[in-house]
Amino acid sequence: MTGEIYSREKCPLCGGRLVHDPRRNGLFCQEHPKQHAQKSFYVKFGREVNRHFSTYEKALYFLNGLRFKTYEGTFDADDYQSGAPHAFTTLADAFLREKKHLKSYRSVRNHMTKAKAYFGDMNIKEIKRRHIRKFLFSLKVSDKTRFNYRSTLHHFFVSFLVDEEYIKLSDVPRFPSIDYELGYRNIVDIPTQNEIVEQVRENTWDLNPKIWLGIDILRTYISLRPDDLRRLTEEDVDARGGYLLIWRPTKTRGKFKRKTVVLMPDHVELIREMKKTFTAMPHLPFFRWHGGEGNNTRAGQPFGPKVFYKYWRKACSDIGVPNVDLYGGTRHSTTTALSLEVGRDSAKVATDHGTNKAFDRYCQAENVEAIRMSKVIQKIQGKVIKLKDKK
Repeated sequence: MTGEIYSREKCPLCGGRLVHDPRRNGLFCQEHPKQHAQKSFYVKFGREVNRHFSTYEKALYFLNGLRFKTYEGTFDADDYQSGAPHAFTTLADAFLREKKHLKSYRSVRNHMTKAKAYFGDMNIKEIKRRHIRKFLFSLKVSDKTRFNYRSTLHHFFVSFLVDEEYIKLSDVPRFPSIDYELGYRNIVDIPTQNEIVEQVRENTWDLNPKIWLGIDILRTYISLRPDDLRRLTEEDVDARGGYLLIWRPTKTRGKFKRKTVVLMPDHVELIREMKKTFTAMPHLPFFRWHGGEGNNTRAGQPFGPKVFYKYWRKACSDIGVPNVDLYGGTRHSTTTALSLEVGRDSAKVATDHGTNKAFDRYCQAENVEAIRMSKVIQKIQGKVIKLKDKK
């Protein structure tokens, strides 16, 4: 049989080697049968495994386990190397090193740090559905956050451990389902949105007209995000061709996915005028400070991540519109209004969403077709309902 138990002890009478005798459950001197090993046991299993134990019973249990795994075809010598190469903590650290370039790295790091504290050096091949479930429901977080932890762990197992051949796809544990209800942002109708954007223009035009332009772009081209605009350079904004060249980071370190957004004529004309007024080198950020705007800004410095949000909220406050953030007031509001005109499927194409669940947060008209049909019925009936003037 493969593998054996040894001891560094010698026979105290003759100094001879102590040999394993499974029938007597120990290691004995062949010249003096009553002399047996009492400590310093170790198991050798082929050339790869050499593990030390304090008692014979622990060594025998370990050896039998290796023999059984060999019999069923699941033995992997890497599981028993020094440094625990298949330990959850070891592989989680390797996974995090690969994800440092992601925008979501802080969240991923937080999820994996909590998971490392829970699983420790547990072999990733021994982690089952019940272990993952216990971990997820030990977290005192919302169901949505719990789902995010689940997504990170699933990505760790499928897109890292399998791809790097630490485990086979068949070894990936089944993940428990996590049900949650997405939160919805407050939205406004289009006339109110127009009023807010006009207030932004009034507040910021003299300061930096690109603040208003960025917000107007976000509410018009609803597939765009604020960070998309902040990454734009002067050469990415083609005023002649009339388009924006958007670069979004991918899951591959240092690589970006390209997306082209065609601009409407009024935005093209305005951008042409801005490029004439604020001439710059091609590599400079398009949405940048030009110097002299205050707030410790300097010429060429890109807008911070909260610039659009800050001036949107100020405009809402100025005209008395409470609790409507930038996303809700621009992308979500426009998407909802658009779906009532062209239907959910066409509106979903405009937002560039891959799943219905994500799109549902943007389109808050629950039954778009029913609302559109009601409008058609009223048009057929020629009926317009008006409120009576209050006296």
